[in-house]
Amino acid sequence: MNRLSYMLRAAVPLAVAAGLAATPAFAQSSQPKESETNGIIITLDTSSSLELQARSADDGIGLLADSEIARGLAAAGIDIENAHTGSNDTVLLTAQPADGQSDAQALAEAQKLEGVADVQYNYVYHLIESEEAPAPSANGAQGGISTLATLPVNDEFTARSSYRESRNQYWAYNANLIDAWSDANDSSSVTVAVLDSGVLLDHEDLKDNVLTDLAYDVVADEPLSEAEVQDCAGHGTNVAGVIAARANNRIGLAGASLNAKILPVKVVRTEDAYIDSDYLISAYDYLFELMEAGKLTDLRVINMSVGGYGDTANDEAFHQRIKDMLYKHDVITVCAGGNKGTDKDKDTPGTDPIFPSDFEECVSVTALEPDGTNIAGFDYNDAKDISAPGNYIWSTYHTQGNTATNEYRSQRGSSEASPIVAGTIALMCAAEPDATPEQIIEALYNTATPVDNSSLEANGSHGALDADAALDYLQDHMADDPKPEPEPEPEPEPDPEPTPLPFTDVNPGDWYYDPISFVYENKIMKGYDGSTKFGPNDELRREQLAQLLYQYMGNGEVVAEAAPQLDVDQSQYYAAAVNWAVKYGIIGGYTEADGSSIRFGAGDALTREQLAVVIARLSGQDIASADATKFNALPDNILTHSWARSSMVWAVDRGIISGRESNGTRMLDPRGVCTRAEVAQIVTNCVKSDIL
Repeated sequence: MNRLSYMLRAAVPLAVAAGLAATPAFAQSSQPKESETNGIIITLDTSSSLELQARSADDGIGLLADSEIARGLAAAGIDIENAHTGSNDTVLLTAQPADGQSDAQALAEAQKLEGVADVQYNYVYHLIESEEAPAPSANGAQGGISTLATLPVNDEFTARSSYRESRNQYWAYNANLIDAWSDANDSSSVTVAVLDSGVLLDHEDLKDNVLTDLAYDVVADEPLSEAEVQDCAGHGTNVAGVIAARANNRIGLAGASLNAKILPVKVVRTEDAYIDSDYLISAYDYLFELMEAGKLTDLRVINMSVGGYGDTANDEAFHQRIKDMLYKHDVITVCAGGNKGTDKDKDTPGTDPIFPSDFEECVSVTALEPDGTNIAGFDYNDAKDISAPGNYIWSTYHTQGNTATNEYRSQRGSSEASPIVAGTIALMCAAEPDATPEQIIEALYNTATPVDNSSLEANGSHGALDADAALDYLQDHMADDPKPEPEPEPEPEPDPEPTPLPFTDVNPGDWYYDPISFVYENKIMKGYDGSTKFGPNDELRREQLAQLLYQYMGNGEVVAEAAPQLDVDQSQYYAAAVNWAVKYGIIGGYTEADGSSIRFGAGDALTREQLAVVIARLSGQDIASADATKFNALPDNILTHSWARSSMVWAVDRGIISGRESNGTRMLDPRGVCTRAEVAQIVTNCVKSDIL
């Protein structure tokens, strides 16, 4: 396979020419089925509007006041409710349709607006409700009370190993956490975020492990410590206790994690207990912001006991946050698997997909009875991953309006099983800080003990959690596969003598001497025909870029089709190169108002942002995930056209393009003309970095 074929197969196909705006692409979205929605979510790429980009994202809806996008939405009858910054330098809007307009109609209207990157429904989720556990039957084995002196912790509930005892912690025995705690260290080096109904921050068994200063209410957009209601359902306080109730304080229970830190993020509306996609997205973005600011350096797990059925599978804006958290930050999202049952029989397990639990990137947890069997009627399908105790789970609690800080309750639900797994993962992360999510999940699944699921349809659970076995497995495999010692750096070889160049205007000591030497030696660029001049400070034209790429990558291919642009003179030296570049979508023509492409721009100077688009296209890399920090630090970045912004962010982040000095300040100068020396430097950077 020649170099061009390889690069074109690796690259994401793009049809829009360098230097031209692209039409936004929208994810396929149909009217939700069996799902509730609350308006729509509009994603704006701030680079699509200089007016938006110049404003402060901290202004919320004020960001959009009197802006072109606001006027377009108003004309479409769409009412903006909220605006906030999202990941990858975007602005997220939540909006409501006009009176008499459906969410589907509002979505269709928003898709038509210029500057809109994506539109989807704002889905409504609900807490996967726990319910107070009924009194246990008196039949069967009673278990007993352990001697605190023989246990790894001294908490009151932990001494009771029978689920029939009031205020017990049988689930720590069933899940083999007691043994795991004996082998593990304190987990205060790990943080678990709890996206839920909030947490009572001063509960006696939680206050020492809660990150009160960082706890946040994204619904009210205020610190949770300032909220009128810290936990609107009791659910979040219950979940937080299972994960990280303070161990070894002689009261209450010991959380599964053995003293991980808890970061509560309230995502539930107090008035109706609804949860919108927007709140879940905002919660993840809040965590991203804390990590980027260096305020949260040890987040390893997120627990969510929320869910939605039906079309929530298409909640791509939320799903993308989960994927980014896992793949970019090594943070695992653990979710309750659902308690629905079927509509006809609540004791028959429901098998409908529920999200976020059933997203591939989440750990989906189902619930077990104390005897290790599945709880009748709780959800199962092939997307579930692991099971844990979920009935008669005593934990911290908060009843709204109750001023007591020492409330506990016995609950049942997959919402109780999920935090047991989340806490176990935190315990494993504390024991092996260098373990990857893949290694942790492998240990969990490979050590799970069998559960009789023969009566369940397409149950994907690997079995019941065995925390001690999972911890041992992880530690054994980490010991067997230690991180390799870095190889010593080889002694640097002396720099070779500079190769003499035939150019009288390129001399040793010039900043561009080395890159021009590189492109000349590799037959990528040469001087002017019949001259001893390279012209380092001359501008490079668009057809000349096509020519040098053709020389390096084209392998002499002569394409049969002439470029359709009217200004490409087929009798000129560059014709074969331009025909080749146009055919393979490397460089196209200017798009006119009617959508046609009748001009290539032969003779036009190549701009820095046009070059960035071409290089990014050929790289085949995921340019959308590039870090914009260096780009944003250049004061004139706002001048980058919307069609080039993601490419320029990527090029600056990768060190392919840097700024120009102007009066002592480094500027991006995206619309500036490329000199031949600059192109030599940029092409050299790309080749040496295996980008070209």
